[in-house]
Amino acid sequence: MTKKKAVMTLFILIGPLLFGSTASAQQPRGDVAPVAEELAAIRQSLDRLVGLLESLERRQQSDLLMKRIEMKERRIAPLEQKLRQNLDEQDSLTETLTSFQSYRDGAEEQLDNALRNGDEQAAQGSREELSHIEAESARMKARLELLRGRGLQIEADLIDGRREIKALDDRLVEWVEELD
Repeated sequence: MTKKKAVMTLFILIGPLLFGSTASAQQPRGDVAPVAEELAAIRQSLDRLVGLLESLERRQQSDLLMKRIEMKERRIAPLEQKLRQNLDEQDSLTETLTSFQSYRDGAEEQLDNALRNGDEQAAQGSREELSHIEAESARMKARLELLRGRGLQIEADLIDGRREIKALDDRLVEWVEELD
C-alpha cells in the first residue's frame, strides 16, 4: 500500500470526523483555538496511523522477500544434488578409464609377447581385446566430456541462483535495518 493510498483510506474513514464534527460546528467562529487543537490532535493521530501503515507495508514486503528467498533456495537444492551426482559420475568414469588404461597396457604387453613368440592366434585375441578396450575408452571419454559440460552448466545455474538469493537477502537486511 503506498503512502498516498494509506492517506486516502484514512481520510475516507476519518473524514466525517474532520468535516462533520459536531464539536467544531458548535464552537463560535471567533474561538478557533479549541478547533485548531482538535485538528492538530487528529493530524497527529493520522500521522501515527500513516507511520503504522508504512511499517506494516515494509514488514509485508520483508515477508514476501523471505518467501522469495525460500523459494529460490528450494530450487537450488535439486541443482546441488544434480551437481553432486554429476561429479560422482565423473569421478567413477575417471577411475574406470584409469583401470582401462591398465588393461590396455596389459593387452599391449600380451600382443607384444604373442608377436615375439610368433603366436598369431594369441596376437589376434590381443588385438581384439585392445580394439574393445579402445572403443570402450572412447565411449567413456565422450561421456566424461558430456558430464563436464553439464557440470559447468549446473555450476553456472547455481551461481546465478545464489547471486539472486544474495541480492534478495541484502535487500531484506536493508529493510529490516530501516524498521529498527
